[in-house]
Amino acid sequence: MEKIIVYSKNGHKIFVEKVNGKIRLIKNGKSIIETSNALLLREDGHDPVYYIPFNDAKKYLEPSDAHSVCPYKGKASYYSLKYDNIIEKDKAWRYNNSTMEFTKIRDYVAFYPDAIDKIENIG
Repeated sequence: MEKIIVYSKNGHKIFVEKVNGKIRLIKNGKSIIETSNALLLREDGHDPVYYIPFNDAKKYLEPSDAHSVCPYKGKASYYSLKYDNIIEKDKAWRYNNSTMEFTKIRDYVAFYPDAIDKIENIG
C-alpha cells in the first residue's frame, strides 16, 4: 500500500494508505459498493477504517443532521445507509470539512463496522 498521509501530533499517529486493487462492501449477502480507489486509515487507539470515494457510495447514502468533531481530522458529517428500502440511521461519516492535514480524505466516506457485513479485497 502506498502511504499518503502520516500524521503525528503529541504522540498520536494516523496513517492513511491507498488500498491496492479493488474492494467490495457486502450488506445482507449483496455487494452494494465496489471501488478501486479506497483508502485505509490506521489511527492509534482505533481499528483500521476503509474510506470509500464518496462518488462510489453516494447512491447508498442519505444526509443526516448529525455531526461530530475529531481534534485531528476536523468536522464530520453523518449519513444514513439506504439499501433495499431500508434506512439505517447514522452509519457512515465524511470529513468534508477536514483539517488541512486531512484534505485527502475530504471526498471519502467511512462506515461503522456494524453497517457493513464484510469488506472483501477482490484484486
